[in-house]
Amino acid sequence: MGADLHPTSLKALFTEELYLIGEKQSAQAPAEKPAPVEATKPEETKTPMAEPAAPKQNTLIILKQPFQALETSQKELLTKITGAVSIDLSSAVLISESDYKANPAQTVSFSKVLSFGVELPVSTSKYSVIKRDGQQYLASDSLAALEQAIALKGKLWKAMQEMFLG
Repeated sequence: MGADLHPTSLKALFTEELYLIGEKQSAQAPAEKPAPVEATKPEETKTPMAEPAAPKQNTLIILKQPFQALETSQKELLTKITGAVSIDLSSAVLISESDYKANPAQTVSFSKVLSFGVELPVSTSKYSVIKRDGQQYLASDSLAALEQAIALKGKLWKAMQEMFLG
């Protein structure tokens, strides 16, 4: 099919310079292309670096035992519980009951204190958010107890919604 096309027909179809293979090429050299010109780069404007945002959470979590000593299922449960109210465990402070009892005054620097299986002096009952001096306290059963009882998880969820979302 390509052999049926006449060179003048090809000129009407294509605007680029074409060469037919197997035929004599014209002695005329193709026109030289102008040398490429380098584009000038705009000057970079330096914008001052913004200060890193302060962590959103100012949360203290008190556990019956150190986090490292928790069973994997309890660690996963704690991650799910805190994740449900948009708390990243890496930005919260986790301490054990023994650390808390050694220095209970350390709770003053946190706006929210959440305890699992550890009694708080300000708390009168579990699953009730106590507000005092600009701080919120919530005591719940231990993670081991929460793993076993769906009803306790429901109570905790309602209280956490009040404390963190509400």
